[in-house]
Amino acid sequence: WGVAVEFTHSKAYAKLKGDVGATFSKLEFTDGNNIVTLNALRRWERMSFYGIRPYAGIGIGVTIPHVEVELVGDAGPRTFEYQLAGFAGQAFVGLEMPFGPNWSGFIEGKLSYTHINGELDGGGYVKTDIWSPHVAIGLAYHF
Repeated sequence: WGVAVEFTHSKAYAKLKGDVGATFSKLEFTDGNNIVTLNALRRWERMSFYGIRPYAGIGIGVTIPHVEVELVGDAGPRTFEYQLAGFAGQAFVGLEMPFGPNWSGFIEGKLSYTHINGELDGGGYVKTDIWSPHVAIGLAYHF
């Protein structure tokens, strides 16, 4: 068993059609739908195959999106800022390959959920739920 703190950076764009497109010229989280989670992990040492070990985990935390909202024709204030905007959760599975006593490489698949309730300059809010699939490849240090 283990624990991890994780930072995930992803992007989200709204399709501006119909009434939404007539009102907003920009509605997105392109500088980041940033997710910070505390994760619980389970690694199965006995299921090792040539040193490769499977693992799985879940995490809960917060989302800190960069809220970018502009109205059509400069009809009002522009929102362009990072905000602590809601709850985040994730579940993941992966494979780990040790390179020494403290280092390993990994590949994992993850599904994250963020509930965003961002405040808009000039009043109002933007509220959405985002489900995002991810694939991560990287290095891990164990202590």
